[in-house]
Amino acid sequence: MYTTVRKNARKKITALLQDAKAIILTSSSMQIDDSYDSNHRYADVQEVLDWLDDDFNYGDAKLYVDGKGTFHVGGPYHFCDQFKAITDDQELAEHQQWYKLPALNEQPAPAATLPENVISLCDYRKKLAG
Repeated sequence: MYTTVRKNARKKITALLQDAKAIILTSSSMQIDDSYDSNHRYADVQEVLDWLDDDFNYGDAKLYVDGKGTFHVGGPYHFCDQFKAITDDQELAEHQQWYKLPALNEQPAPAATLPENVISLCDYRKKLAG
């Protein structure tokens, strides 16, 4: 069971997005053989609102809250961009495991530093060109 949310209910949409523990964006890219790849990453409230403000997206957008309390914003087809505003910790953990997303409080790994006697390929090419 799900509850539809009107596209012009801006205050309700904003409140549902702000109450979420995380917002996950699923976007797809079409391949030349008509297959597609799905990519998953965290999004913020403003990104969802900007997506919805785009006239191209607004016309076909589907907004609803499912039985678990997850708020969905997306296009009408399975390959369209889809935002999920998740409020449940258990469901968030399942999505993080399924989509291989890092924990929300996890810091990105620091950039690797090369020893002094090693040069990166990019730097080497710049030295050759210069």
